[in-house]
Amino acid sequence: MLNDASLRLQRDRFVGFAFAGGDLLLETDLDGCITYVAGAAQTMSGQSDDHLIGKTLPDLVIPELRAKTTDFLAAVSTKGRAMPFRMGFDGIGGRWLVLSGHSSPDRPGVLQLSFRFDLPSLPERDPLIEENAFKNQVLEHLQSSDQASTLTMLDLSELEDWSEEAASACRNEIGKSLSELCCEDSASGWLDDGILGIMQKTEMDVDALEATIRTHSKIADPNGIGLTPKASSISLESGDLHPSEAGQALLYAINRFAETKGEGFRIGSLQDGFDVMVKDTVKRVVEVRETVDNDSIELNFQPIVDLKTGQIHHYEVLSRLTNGKSPFDLVCFAEQVGLIADFDLMVCRRVVAMLDDRRRWRKPTPLAINLSARSMESRAFAEGLMTLLAKFPSMRGQIMFELTESAAITDPEPVANLIEKLRKRTYKVCLDDFGSGAAAFHYLRSFSFDYVKVDGLYVRSTGRRDQSILRGMAALCKELGVVSVAEMVESKTQADRLQRLGFDLGQGYHFGRPSPDLPDTAPN
Repeated sequence: MLNDASLRLQRDRFVGFAFAGGDLLLETDLDGCITYVAGAAQTMSGQSDDHLIGKTLPDLVIPELRAKTTDFLAAVSTKGRAMPFRMGFDGIGGRWLVLSGHSSPDRPGVLQLSFRFDLPSLPERDPLIEENAFKNQVLEHLQSSDQASTLTMLDLSELEDWSEEAASACRNEIGKSLSELCCEDSASGWLDDGILGIMQKTEMDVDALEATIRTHSKIADPNGIGLTPKASSISLESGDLHPSEAGQALLYAINRFAETKGEGFRIGSLQDGFDVMVKDTVKRVVEVRETVDNDSIELNFQPIVDLKTGQIHHYEVLSRLTNGKSPFDLVCFAEQVGLIADFDLMVCRRVVAMLDDRRRWRKPTPLAINLSARSMESRAFAEGLMTLLAKFPSMRGQIMFELTESAAITDPEPVANLIEKLRKRTYKVCLDDFGSGAAAFHYLRSFSFDYVKVDGLYVRSTGRRDQSILRGMAALCKELGVVSVAEMVESKTQADRLQRLGFDLGQGYHFGRPSPDLPDTAPN
C-alpha cells in the first residue's frame, strides 16, 4: 500500500498534469534531467518511459530549439512558471508540441512539464502570397518611398519533393515564422516555383531566417529531416528611373532572375548577377521611354484584301523603329514592365494625327491599329484612348483596332468594357492570331468582335487536318456573324483555297508587303 507521502506525491503529479492539460507529463530537476514520465511518451517523443528517465530535456529537442528550451527551464525554475512555447523532439517530424510548465510548490527543485499536441488547422489557401498578387505588392512597396528596398530570395525548391499535405503544413509554418521575423512594411510571396521573396526596407537577418526555416520545416517534415534553405538578401537600386517606372523595371529584373534561378542561386554571385540584370533592365526601360517620348517609330501599312473582289478592304498599321528594325522585342519588354500602354497610345496618336492631316483625301481606307492585351487591361489607357477619339469624331469609320495576344489577358473586365465602348462608337474590333492558343477561343466566347484574324500557321499548312480546321474556323466566324481574315497568304493558290474554305479577307505578301505609303488613297 502507498503511504501518505507517496499518495501526496502522486496527487501532486497528476494534479499538475491535469492542470497543464497535457498528453505527456515529465518531471525534471532544475537542470532539465528527467526523473518521472507519464502519458504518451513513445508517441510524442519517440522514446519509451524508461529511455527518457535520466535524459536531459534540452538534449532531446531538435538542436535549433535547445537554447530556447534551456531558457524555458531557467524561467520556470526562477519564476515558477514560463510562457508556453511550440517545440518538437529531435527526429520526430510532423508533430508540433506545446510545452508548458511550473515548479512544484511542495517539492523544491522539481519542475513539472506538460506537453500537448498542437494541431493548428491548415489554412484554406497558401499563407504565402501567390505570384501575381505578390507582384502587385512589390510594385506598391517599391514605389511607396525613395528609400532603397532589400529583397531576400529564399530557395525552398525542396518542398516540391514533399507530399502535398506535408508541404502545405510547412508553408503554413514558414508563413507564421516570417510574420515574426519581418518588418510591418514587408511583403512576402512566391517569385517562382520554389523561390520565396521577401521585400522590405530594412535588411533581413539571413542567418536567423535560415535557422528559423530549418527549425519549422524539421518539425513539419514527417521524416523529421526538414529543409536546408538557401537565402540571400540583395539591395534594389532603381537608378535614375522615374518612380512610376522603377517598380516595374525592378520587378521585371526580379522575375527574370528567379526564372533563371540566379545561376543556381549561388550566394556569392547573387548581388553581382542581379546588379547586372537591373542595369540591363534600366537601360531597356530608358530605350522604351525615349521611343515613346520622341515618337521614334515609323508607320508601315499592309493591305488586307477582299478574297472575292481582290479589292483592298483596310490596312493594318505596323510600327517600325527608326533604325528599320521590328519593334517586337521592344513591345514584349514593354508589356512585361508595364510600359506598353504608353507605347500603344503613342501609336494611336500618330495614326489619328496622320488621318486628320489627310482629311482632304477622298475615300479614306480604314486602318487597323494593334493594341496589346496589357494596354486594354489598363483603365488609364482606356481613358486616354477614348479621350483621344472624342476629340476627333471623324475617325469613326477610318480606324479599327486589333487585340493582339502577345500577352495573355489576366483581368477581362476592363478589356470587355473598352471593347464595348469602342463598338458603341462604331469602331470595329478584331481578334488577332485566333487559333494560336486556347486563350483565343476563350476570348471569342467572352468578348464581342467584328473581325477574327486566323493565325497564319494554319494558312501555310497544306495538311488535310489543318485545312479542315480552317474550314471549321471560317464556318464558326460566319455562325457568329464576324468577318474572317486569313493571314500569311503568300500565293494565289493559297488565296483561292482560302476563299473556297469560306474566308472573307486575306493578308500576306501575296497582296502586298508593309509599306510607309498608302497607295490606294488618292487626292481630290
